[in-house]
Amino acid sequence: MKATIRSLAVLGCAAAISVGSPAQAQANPELGDTGAGAGTWAPPASDAEGSASASTDGDVSADGSFGGDGDSSDSSDSGPSGEGAHADMVGRLGIGFFGVQAVPICTDLNACGGGTVSVPAIGVRYWLDETLAIEGALGFGTSSGTATRVDPNNMVDNEILERGETAFLLHAAVPIALAASGNFVFEVVPEMNVGYAMGTQFGATAMEDQDVSGLLFSLGGRAGAEIHFGFIGIPQLSLQGTVGLQLEFTSRTGAIGASEGTRTTTNIRTSVQNSPWDIFTGGVAAIYYL
Repeated sequence: MKATIRSLAVLGCAAAISVGSPAQAQANPELGDTGAGAGTWAPPASDAEGSASASTDGDVSADGSFGGDGDSSDSSDSGPSGEGAHADMVGRLGIGFFGVQAVPICTDLNACGGGTVSVPAIGVRYWLDETLAIEGALGFGTSSGTATRVDPNNMVDNEILERGETAFLLHAAVPIALAASGNFVFEVVPEMNVGYAMGTQFGATAMEDQDVSGLLFSLGGRAGAEIHFGFIGIPQLSLQGTVGLQLEFTSRTGAIGASEGTRTTTNIRTSVQNSPWDIFTGGVAAIYYL
């Protein structure tokens, strides 16, 4: 009897163990375990890393297209920067000094050459956009004087009038900005200059006075840089330095009564000739933008 009871107890314990073990085991969907009461299943480490890699390598957009780091591209158009001191001057009127031109004039009826009148040009520049501007300037110059000679024998001072002269200048240009960065602008400037001078070359007597005149016409272009003073907080102020090539026509005329002499020349020349500092006469401009 006791042996029978012991056998039944052993069988009951074995049955209880066999029933409780499936309830405590984790369900594995890959093996078809989907029953209720199954524990949460975690994928193997290698599968989890693969899923994370796939999610970071690319994303599926709402329209179904796939994009990732390897396929990304910048489709933005590259146009004018619209930044810097030069861009800020577009649409603003600049007033400035556009160099000095030498307008020819006759010095003597016999030779009728060599004389010039220095005429500074003052005008305006207006940038239509970041590339193209218009420029115009006017110039005016006049001079006169006297010279005194002392005769040591007669102790008489002889006052002699020197040549009196007046000149006018018209300057027109179309500046073109080829490149700009910050306060720096590289420009080419096609230009035209027309000048006229007139005056009187005084002689020892009124009968010897000569009427003298001169004409200038030049067509050419310059290249150089315009620097804005933005680095010291004044971007409206700029300084331009250029060198150029010109086709130049000059005419000088002198007359005494019915006698008249004229000398004309045609030159192709650079803006820097005899001395390097010639650049400061016609190649430097200073502009202030309002």
